[in-house]
Amino acid sequence: MSKADISNFTGSANLTHDPDSRTTPKGTTVTDLRIAQNVGYGQYQSTVFTVLTVWGKNAEFLAQYAKKGDKVFFSGAQYKVKEWEDREGNKRKTHYFELQQSGQIELYSKDRGGSQAESVVEEEPVVETQTEGW
Repeated sequence: MSKADISNFTGSANLTHDPDSRTTPKGTTVTDLRIAQNVGYGQYQSTVFTVLTVWGKNAEFLAQYAKKGDKVFFSGAQYKVKEWEDREGNKRKTHYFELQQSGQIELYSKDRGGSQAESVVEEEPVVETQTEGW
């Protein structure tokens, strides 16, 4: 797996699907958020679709409370590229963000009247990494 690392992205995005959550063999929760971000302005504005992967307590929180249409604000995410082969043997790349242990995320839900749900700060670092596909 090849990685392209650029540190500390900050952004806001809308969830395009309900969260996809799983637990690693060591018991750590991992939640993938499929997000849409508007970039640019005026006639140069476009929408970028990507995935934000979150680990640990933040992942547990988002798996329980986040849903399609909610807005997230995040800081401390790292841009990554995952290389893989499809069933036909073609090489593919997936670009995504991964929230770092020191990162923060806040969830705003329309169902809660636009109020802010608390963000969780990870207390102990998670040392697992994702080695298999989504």
